[in-house]
Amino acid sequence: MLENEEAALGGEAPKAAESGRIADKHSSTSDDTTSGVHHQALQQLPRVTDDQGKAAFRSAAERHGLLLPDHIEIDEGPGRYHRCGVEGKGKSRGRDGSYSLYRLTDGSLYGGFQNHTAGRGWQRWRPGRSGGPAPAVDQGKVLAARLADQKRQEVAYSEVAASAACRWGTANPADPRHPYILTKGLASTHGARQSGHNIVLAFGDGNIIATLQTIGPDGSKLWMKGGKKRGSFALIGKLVGTKPIVICEGWATGCSIHEATGLPVVVAGDAGNLLPVAEAIRRRFLRATIIIGADNDGNGVGQRGAKEAARSVGARVVTPPRAGFDFNDLACRDGLASVAAMFGERRQHG
Repeated sequence: MLENEEAALGGEAPKAAESGRIADKHSSTSDDTTSGVHHQALQQLPRVTDDQGKAAFRSAAERHGLLLPDHIEIDEGPGRYHRCGVEGKGKSRGRDGSYSLYRLTDGSLYGGFQNHTAGRGWQRWRPGRSGGPAPAVDQGKVLAARLADQKRQEVAYSEVAASAACRWGTANPADPRHPYILTKGLASTHGARQSGHNIVLAFGDGNIIATLQTIGPDGSKLWMKGGKKRGSFALIGKLVGTKPIVICEGWATGCSIHEATGLPVVVAGDAGNLLPVAEAIRRRFLRATIIIGADNDGNGVGQRGAKEAARSVGARVVTPPRAGFDFNDLACRDGLASVAAMFGERRQHG
């Protein structure tokens, strides 16, 4: 279901939950998982007090741009995450980070965190080892546990995808007079739908819906809770291998690029998803020209995510000339012709 579901679908918003279940934080980053098997290898972690552990955890998280709350939650065992802020994101700074800090059965602290705007994925954390070799771990059991985790995750993703498809099917075409569309100066709704007061966007592989994103009248964005966001994208226009394909972060940004150039645009949702989306597009279109339309973020997050994606798939990066701008900002200030010129295209509409 959607985080803050009633608000996202146009009803009265319930009180915001501060924590939720982890979908894939520990299973998506390769070696370490949270199964009991893996905990055997952590039993030589040094004993630290909760205050010492929290201080070290906070310091590590802050180096990745996270703004943890004054009171850091320590959970009894893995499986929960808590939202937190990140540096330099204005209104969204309270929801663009997440962390998990928990106690193992032997009392040791373990955890991780993620700055969802930075494109670095989930960062595992634990106190420094106390010395001596770690106990041997049965690799067969480790692999079996990992495969079981992956299977559970696939089932969970499938359930969310089925719910997303149902919700998408019952949503109405978006109102072209929606406040967000008017604020962004868009000429069309570009296939978006609407539920209540919120725009609804479908993200998936271009054929099958995996999850939904909603955008409120004030521009606030919510993802479906537990949905497969990584590698999923929304489409504006039709993908054809004979035309350059543009990949960008936000939907309004993508709409402005498409309106200016007529090129198909793939919307990744944020900087952290640019790389997996670009790789998914490259696998489908081996010879296509791919352009990454980067946000010119003041903190450099958008540019770094775009450059990483471009290096991986052999794409070029196009960035608005003004700091703090994306291509929708450029379109609103200087017109669609200025956007088209950045991509080497003639303006297609209007």
